[in-house]
Amino acid sequence: MAAATTVPAVLKQLAAQLRLRAALAGVAVHTVDLGAWADHEAIVFGQITAPQSWLGLRTLGALATRENATLSGYIFAELAGGDDAKADDAHDRVGALLNELVAQVQTDPNVNGAIPASVARIPPLLTVATWSTWMAEQEGTAIARVRVDWQLAWEAKAS
Repeated sequence: MAAATTVPAVLKQLAAQLRLRAALAGVAVHTVDLGAWADHEAIVFGQITAPQSWLGLRTLGALATRENATLSGYIFAELAGGDDAKADDAHDRVGALLNELVAQVQTDPNVNGAIPASVARIPPLLTVATWSTWMAEQEGTAIARVRVDWQLAWEAKAS
């Protein structure tokens, strides 16, 4: 029997939960990274790594496995204006969006049942947040852009 994975359920449930958060009203949540967006701010899911390793032998010879999953993604915001004040505003906005992501997994570490308490070993934790800021021009308008590349990691007993 193949070991179960939590990944598809986590993707679906976490996206659904984020879309329902009042503080994220109007913020796009994408479970697929198309590389280019018309949105001025969004939370985007990217690559997932979910290797499974053996925990050891159980009785009757069945092997238990552990899934160490990491969901990578990014959050971005862009604001019209090409100065430090607009960059500061964009930092604040992306920080607020990142805080909502973290608050959601802290509020419901089982991600609406996607990581059942019976198999959860380590709940989702923000393990990386790398901030990038740059100025650009879009259709003749100066834009301040901020992007945070993030990773959420969790561990579950897969079988």
